[in-house]
Amino acid sequence: MIVTELISFVENNPQLKENKNNIYSNINTCGWFGTEPFYYRFYTLFEATRKHYINENISCGSLIRITSNEIKNFCQHFVNEYELNIKIN
Repeated sequence: MIVTELISFVENNPQLKENKNNIYSNINTCGWFGTEPFYYRFYTLFEATRKHYINENISCGSLIRITSNEIKNFCQHFVNEYELNIKIN
């Protein structure tokens, strides 16, 4: 549930949405370089989202207890979204 909240939070926050789009643009320019899984490219987006979410939400206990798998799912969502948009365009 927290992953869905964070994804929605990104889409509704202009600064975070710009961050996401900058990552997409970087992938368009440089490709999926490196040997790490694709979702690692979005870890910086998670960190920025976490900081903004904590600053704007008093009750953010679920974010404090977020698991590494939930972080991966958050990041993987944006990999999937990017790849879906590439196929559409």
